[in-house]
Amino acid sequence: CCALGGGHPGGANIIMDEISPITCSSGSSNEVMCKCSDDTERYDIMTSSCISSCNSGERWEYVDSNEYDTITSKVGRCVECSVGTFSVGSVNSWIDTCLNCTAGAYTSTDGKSECSQCDSGTYSSSDGMSECDKCVAGTYSEFVKGSSRCLNCTAGTYTSTDEKSECTQCDGGTYTSLDGQSQCQTCPRGKHSDLTI
Repeated sequence: CCALGGGHPGGANIIMDEISPITCSSGSSNEVMCKCSDDTERYDIMTSSCISSCNSGERWEYVDSNEYDTITSKVGRCVECSVGTFSVGSVNSWIDTCLNCTAGAYTSTDGKSECSQCDSGTYSSSDGMSECDKCVAGTYSEFVKGSSRCLNCTAGTYTSTDEKSECTQCDGGTYTSLDGQSQCQTCPRGKHSDLTI
């Protein structure tokens, strides 16, 4: 961007390119101050350049350090969103905070631009989750994808294993009288089950 010095002690003379992304000028006591030429850009310490936005899956993190006192633009770096959060990059604005995945969704790795929906038979009941929990035997997921809770199987139905998206009706001659059962019981002698539940 600029060649400091130009043969003068202390570097008071500055030579600038006409299309430079960084503008430098001599400040008080011959201290050189630099800023991004475009006021909407920020100085990225990782690339030592001015950038217009972070990528999707990242957010802007400000850096406050004496090392960058001669840069008058906003100084920082783009960092990945952590698990359970996401961001969608924008050329028109800066993302300073990653958003939490909503209940029923998750991100299991850093740097995501969208959340994944919980699979069938699983759920996440809170925002900002990094994984989905299994619906246990006797329950099923509220939706095929993106469930935020598991529901109990109703009387007359069951699930015998985890991660089910629907309950199975008890066979003839068996029953469940309570919700949330993982198996059906055999009807007592002289009784039969009503399969129209």
